[in-house]
Amino acid sequence: MLLVTGATGYVGAALVALLRERGLAVRAAVRTPERAGLLPPGVPWVVAQLTDPAAMRRAAEGCEGVFHLAACVGRSAEETRRLNVVGTATVLISAGIGAGNGAGNWAGDALETGVLNPASIYGPSPAGPSSYNALFAAARGEVAEVVDATVGWVLAEDVALGHLLAYRHGRGGQRYVLCGEIAGFGAVLHRYAELVGSPHRVRALPPGSSLGPDASTFASRSEVYGKLGPVRVDDTGARALGFEPTGLADGLARTAAWMSGATGPG
Repeated sequence: MLLVTGATGYVGAALVALLRERGLAVRAAVRTPERAGLLPPGVPWVVAQLTDPAAMRRAAEGCEGVFHLAACVGRSAEETRRLNVVGTATVLISAGIGAGNGAGNWAGDALETGVLNPASIYGPSPAGPSSYNALFAAARGEVAEVVDATVGWVLAEDVALGHLLAYRHGRGGQRYVLCGEIAGFGAVLHRYAELVGSPHRVRALPPGSSLGPDASTFASRSEVYGKLGPVRVDDTGARALGFEPTGLADGLARTAAWMSGATGPG
């Protein structure tokens, strides 16, 4: 049994779908019973808040692996730290205690962990359009400008596969970067607009520019990246595991079809 936290989120939902497709037993940790209604039929679930050690121990009981994908963005700094930092520590400790009690299939009583760092995530997910898909609203004229920073891009489905590859073949204590292709925000959004037949084009400002205070969350990230300098992505570790992500040409075409309602929710 494999536990997935954040199982109803954007990447978590893609991972749950992949694990079920591969015939693997999966259990979901959800914040509330209402969130469980978003899971595919037949997926067992446990209500477990990230900062509740007892609940997380119950969720991890009998599991031989944990994919920790639950996180929060856009809240206060204090709340973000409590859920992302303290919550992650709670998950790790709870899973380790479960392994020590015979609930896991770990090496001895040690908890082997690895970290996956995906680039900017976009594309289809059972949870619907989220993450950097929000910027594709530029094709409707709803995002006026971004900073034309060059960053990595990766499909949500590929991120899910990267997690499974790291679980099966990765080494404990390693960090794996998941990236499909590197490109500027302007080129990606303009190509998407072309694919959906939109006349709208986002205004791509040079790196180092600032956006207004009303910029959306993911447009604001382009501003941050634009002030960091040239990007370099080292994903050799993930590639060595057999990670072969989709390039932007195919990824954007699939995303455009999906967002238009041709292949899934949009």
